[in-house]
Amino acid sequence: PPRMAIFMVSPPITSTVTDRIVAVGTGATLPSLARERRRPWSHEMPRIAIDVLLKREILDPQGRAVEEALPGLGYDHTSEVRVGKHLEMAVDAEGDELAAQVEKMCADFLTNPVIESYRWRVISDDERADA
Repeated sequence: PPRMAIFMVSPPITSTVTDRIVAVGTGATLPSLARERRRPWSHEMPRIAIDVLLKREILDPQGRAVEEALPGLGYDHTSEVRVGKHLEMAVDAEGDELAAQVEKMCADFLTNPVIESYRWRVISDDERADA
């Protein structure tokens, strides 16, 4: 594909900033270019939940602090507390492609595979942490 440069043009006062960005050589705005590359939105993108914890053999000082504080707050029957991360995102893929994308994101960016383990799953709107 030909190379494109992006520059700002003077718009009427009523337009938005994204309307002012034009791809040189095409006359198309960035929003229209994005729509061309985007898949048709005829389907809901799967929502993924990823839980990340330190591996069992790695000491968890945060989990230990929470575990030691709970009895003082009246929660006497707790043990083996681990503190981690919970991430949620929509991914525009399905089936094997979805699994491959999520696994690659986790291995390459979202976790440190030397000290962390993770599990991921597809969730419904009812299962969202922010529901």
